[in-house]
Amino acid sequence: SDTIVGGISGLAYAADTLFVADSNQIGSAPSNNRVLLFGSLSSQLPDPTAKLPFDRKCPVCVGQATVVLGQPDFTTTTENLAASQNNLRQPTAVASDGVHLVVADTNHNRVLIWNRIPTVNNAPADVVVGQPDFVSSGLPSGNTPSAKSMRGPQGVWIQNGKLYVADTQNNRVLIYNQIPTSNGAAADVVLGEPKFT
Repeated sequence: SDTIVGGISGLAYAADTLFVADSNQIGSAPSNNRVLLFGSLSSQLPDPTAKLPFDRKCPVCVGQATVVLGQPDFTTTTENLAASQNNLRQPTAVASDGVHLVVADTNHNRVLIWNRIPTVNNAPADVVVGQPDFVSSGLPSGNTPSAKSMRGPQGVWIQNGKLYVADTQNNRVLIYNQIPTSNGAAADVVLGEPKFT
C-alpha cells in the first residue's frame, strides 16, 4: 500500500522528500520491487513537542507515500524480469540531490536517473547507465567489466555534482564526474580495481 513497506534496503532525503527503496537486498520476501516517494514529508511528521493522540496502536506510525516508481500503483508488486524505462527489479539504493533521483536497479545491472523528482506513479527514467539502453540488463560479452557496465550495483550517492555507484559484484566503485545525461555513459574513475576491465 502507500503506508506499508516491505523490506527496505535504501533511504535518501532531499527537497522535503523521503525516498525509500522498497526491495529486500538479500532477496527474501517481501520484495516489492519499487521505490516509494514521500513528498512534503515535513507536513506528515508530528511536531517534536506535539501531544500524540493515543487513538491507535502506534500514534507515531505516520507517513503516506505520494508516488511509486517501478510499479503502476501502490498495490502491485510484480517482479519485472524484462528491463524497461520504468520498471525495477530489486532496487536496493536511492540517492537525490534535490533535483535528480538515482536508483540502483540491482538485478537489471544498471542505475536509473530521473532528471527531476518524479511526481506521477511509474514515471519513466530519463537516463540509464550500466547498460546501453533501457531494455538491456545483461552482463558484457565475456563477462569482462568495462567503464560502461555494471553487475549488481547496490549503492548510489550524489555529491558535488558527481555520481558514485557501488558496483557490488564487480568489487569496485564507479565515479561519474557529472551526472550522466546520455544512456550507457562511461564512468570517469574506478576505485577498488586497477583499471575498468
